[in-house]
Amino acid sequence: MKKIFATFLAITLCLMTLSMNVTAVSLSVANGVENEVIDATLRSRGYPQVFLDSMSPSAKLSIYEKSDFVFDGGIITTYSQETGIFTDYEIAADGIATIGQIPASDLTLSWSISKNPRNSKELFVEYSYVWNNMPFFRWQDPIAVSWDDSLFEMKDDSFYKIDMYDGYYINSSGVPTGETFTGYIKSEEYGYASGYSAGVTWYADLRGYDVLYVADALYGHGEFTLEKKTSSTGSSKMYGHYVHPTASFGASIAIPKFGSFSVSGGGSSDERGNQKTFSY
Repeated sequence: MKKIFATFLAITLCLMTLSMNVTAVSLSVANGVENEVIDATLRSRGYPQVFLDSMSPSAKLSIYEKSDFVFDGGIITTYSQETGIFTDYEIAADGIATIGQIPASDLTLSWSISKNPRNSKELFVEYSYVWNNMPFFRWQDPIAVSWDDSLFEMKDDSFYKIDMYDGYYINSSGVPTGETFTGYIKSEEYGYASGYSAGVTWYADLRGYDVLYVADALYGHGEFTLEKKTSSTGSSKMYGHYVHPTASFGASIAIPKFGSFSVSGGGSSDERGNQKTFSY
């Protein structure tokens, strides 16, 4: 019986490794573009380098592939696990940041709004995260974005989210083998946790611990397209909210009305809300 179990376990581990390798290769082939080329192309479309440096690789590739959109402003938020403090840095539509350099942090959140010059009714929204230093608590971090539902509605089938990780393999003693990997997918969905007339919520699904490898980078993003419900022009606000549970899982966000968030769940958490004024 022990031999059968050992054989079954070995086959299972091999299949897990093979599955992860196939995922990584498919992503590599799908990307197929040097990071320098992506950055140069996005800079030509108005995305400042300081913002590109803070985005998750998945968010950067996604906006690169959506060639109709140009930068219309964003917010970079940094987070320190030691202090539990979030700090916001706003970047205007002209690409000028309120500070010269974004300081190093444990977590970087990048929230951007992009316009489509060929279709004035569309706004493309991305909310990305990058854990630069691995969090001890790795469950699901709720994220929410709220807009004025008298002016905008989410375009059908436009929502998408992905959570990814990089890392290195270890042996049975926990010692690194020297083999590394990048771009493995933890979660990928063309759907959200909850949708409201004035917003949408989803989860950053953080890769946890494993006996085969160590994750040393966690990143991902959510994206969707808003459509104008009016032909008028003006300015409006968009609100964002991020929650990182620090003691237990099960946190969630609801959006009772435009600009309003209700966070629930057991245990303690660090959370941050921010807002961005934009023209439409």
